[in-house]
Amino acid sequence: MLRSFELRNRNHFLTASTVRKYILHQTFCIYYQGDSRVDEDKIKIYFNASDLEPEIVEGDVERFIYTGEHIQTIEYHFPPNKQFPLHSHEKNEQMGYLVSGKMGFTIGGVEKILMPGDFYHAPVGVEHSAWTFDEESVLLDFFSPPREDLMK
Repeated sequence: MLRSFELRNRNHFLTASTVRKYILHQTFCIYYQGDSRVDEDKIKIYFNASDLEPEIVEGDVERFIYTGEHIQTIEYHFPPNKQFPLHSHEKNEQMGYLVSGKMGFTIGGVEKILMPGDFYHAPVGVEHSAWTFDEESVLLDFFSPPREDLMK
């Protein structure tokens, strides 16, 4: 598959326009190739978060997971003052979009405070951590390929 998006420098915090173009390109390549159509018995084409079963993890984090063939989306609802330890993913590229609240991230040693509308990118193998401040936060995470430990 053509990789139209490659990280060109250490700036792992991307513009909304760049990420939208990447996601649209990947979605087009994955779900519509030539005249083939999506098998709606295997893949939901349209759905709402209310169609997904929420999970509670780490005692107070709510998440909704949808896994497609090549990408996984997770909507997280984080409580205030939550810490997520430094870690990396050996096989998975991770991107995220902060919907509401305020979160801090460290990716590859670069720290930034994200506000609603900001994206981040944690390439495969790059260590990253995150934390919330004194308010709830909603974050959309995208993994490619999907994380096997989060597949249902």
